[in-house]
Amino acid sequence: MFHEIIISSVTTILIGAIAVSFPHIQSQMLFALIGLLLFVILVELLLKMITGKTRLRTLRNGYGRAWLVLPAILTVTCFLVFIVQSDVLTKSSEMTTEPKDPRGEHSLYFYGIMFDAGSTGSRIHVFRFTKSDGYYQLVDELFEQVKPGLSSFADRPKEGAETLRSMLNNAKKFIPKNQWSETPIGLKATAGLRLLSNETAQRLLDEVSELFQSYPFQMADNSVSILEGADEGLFCWFTINFLHGIIGNSSPTLGVLDLGGGSTQITFHVASKKGKAEDRIVAAKVFDDNMTLYSHSYLGLGLMSGRFQILGGRETPHGIESGTFHSPCLPDNHTDTWKHGGKEHTLRGIPAVSSSRFEDCYSIVHKIIKSSNIDQPEDMKKTEFYAISYYVDRATDIDLLDLSSGGGKLTVQEFFDAAKKECSNVSKKDMFSCMDMCFISALLHDGLGLHKTSKLLLGKKIRDVEIAWPLGAMFDVYGQFRRFTS
Repeated sequence: MFHEIIISSVTTILIGAIAVSFPHIQSQMLFALIGLLLFVILVELLLKMITGKTRLRTLRNGYGRAWLVLPAILTVTCFLVFIVQSDVLTKSSEMTTEPKDPRGEHSLYFYGIMFDAGSTGSRIHVFRFTKSDGYYQLVDELFEQVKPGLSSFADRPKEGAETLRSMLNNAKKFIPKNQWSETPIGLKATAGLRLLSNETAQRLLDEVSELFQSYPFQMADNSVSILEGADEGLFCWFTINFLHGIIGNSSPTLGVLDLGGGSTQITFHVASKKGKAEDRIVAAKVFDDNMTLYSHSYLGLGLMSGRFQILGGRETPHGIESGTFHSPCLPDNHTDTWKHGGKEHTLRGIPAVSSSRFEDCYSIVHKIIKSSNIDQPEDMKKTEFYAISYYVDRATDIDLLDLSSGGGKLTVQEFFDAAKKECSNVSKKDMFSCMDMCFISALLHDGLGLHKTSKLLLGKKIRDVEIAWPLGAMFDVYGQFRRFTS
């Protein structure tokens, strides 16, 4: 009898412990019923031991020891159910549960907002990160853009700032409400505002700051500012190498050629500062590694600014004047209008003087590129380059590049061949195709000194993330990519 009591007692305690361990109320109720049954049996056994009497017929008929079998069967059954259900719950959790944050939904997610205020449009990048081993890892991105850029509102700064409002509202929808106050926000303006006078540019930036302050995001003193050309190249270099998974391992990094609307940037890794232009060398900390990078921006050599120079226009800090321009790079006798720098210009195509439109157009472009004193660093020859922005856009427009497969490789010679083809039959639907391809070819070969056999990587996205400097700028905000000196 004493053994029967001990077995029943232990089994009852075990069943109770199993019941408490289950997170679902249905499981707890099942084991509670089994435990209650065992408790009744335990009470009956104690009653029989003390008084010699019992109310259960089975015990009264002398079969008390048969109850030893029941706790054993129940214990084994409960153990098997416990194992099976635990496995099911684990798998279900893995399939349906996202990590949880102490602040609310979507655990370990961090957000950052960076606006790219370019010369041709404003773009918002809202990044979602997780943190692993102290480093931020990109999960995904919200990307949107509006046209024209802030510089087109030089005389209407408040109206220019308002063009950002719809994108800010969409950022609020993308970011959980309980993380708005912890999400840093910034806007960096590039060549479009660099070309304006300081007073005009500052009025635009002040209006943007006032707009941002009406939203619940985290602003620093320098959240809204003009981005230095060298930093634009550095941040873009970081973005490409980070998305390719090159940063943090021993693989050679990729150089970056970025052709914007108002400026062009070149950035790549160099072994040392020796023999280089000191003002174009930057020491940077990339995660835990110290690196030496060459980075320079050529203001006025973006595609739109290049067009304006080829047409005969001139940009100054005080702005530009509208005018009528004639060019052999345009379709013969074709008249059209073009907006640049917030002004509308009249364009007219004239027949080629020499044997081909390509020769006439390229001759004009060549003089502009050669007069720009573009540096040709020796280390460029050892570096593989990724060409982005208008290099990609214009190659795609004339079917030189297929973005449906993510991008590809092109040689400098292929740009030259495309220029000759476009100049031989300029379409009125794309009247700048001859001019733009001549400009790109001359910039790569005559300006940067790339051999015509040099191959360039081209693309707009890596891992479904836009290739642009804002991602690098956000890592700078988080202190994981930092420029030391220039």
